[in-house]
Amino acid sequence: MLDRMHRLVCVAWTALVCVGTCSAQGESGIIPLSELPPPPAEIIELLDRANVRFVYGSKLRPASMPTDTGRRLDGITVFKLAYKFDHQSRLRNRSRRPTVEAKIRLRGEGLTCQHTVWFREAPAAATFWSDRLVLHELDHVAISSDPRLQTIFKSQVEDPPVVTQIDQPTYTSAVAAEVNRTAQEHVDSIYRNIVALVEIRYKELDRITDHGTRSGTATSSRFLKN
Repeated sequence: MLDRMHRLVCVAWTALVCVGTCSAQGESGIIPLSELPPPPAEIIELLDRANVRFVYGSKLRPASMPTDTGRRLDGITVFKLAYKFDHQSRLRNRSRRPTVEAKIRLRGEGLTCQHTVWFREAPAAATFWSDRLVLHELDHVAISSDPRLQTIFKSQVEDPPVVTQIDQPTYTSAVAAEVNRTAQEHVDSIYRNIVALVEIRYKELDRITDHGTRSGTATSSRFLKN
């Protein structure tokens, strides 16, 4: 079993002033979903698939948070993509140019994601799901949890089989190690392409919304188009 995880930080800021049930400055904590009003149906679906945790305060800000942006940072989204896979190998062409054909299969859900959304101060609970900064961060979450990423990743990883040229007609431990390396490189290359796509769309979203300061939101359906 082989696995891989990637971590990316999205930065946002806003000029909005937190009112109502905002946390006192200097406090830190987790924002439980149970303490928020019921979200709209489309956000419920997003939260279910994206594994989102909301936190706030200086003590819980991401360790990889940029320190010199020239602007006050009020929101950050950190996402993690991970995968696990196995492969079944078969020796081919023993008598001439032997190769090993490896059929790769992703384990579990294939490409999984986790998100931590950090706020400098907790948005007001009563208006949490309509808060501009919250919606901006959820747009980032929608991009990196889009189900089409899973479909693309799975189809490119599992088809066709990965072929490794070897210099002996027997399946030794050295051959197994080489097959593992080739399979890992194959999956990792596709994985990096997926991550690069998400990074591009994250930056594009921040560009057109000025990191959440402009009104209006955007959905992942727009940002995952080629």
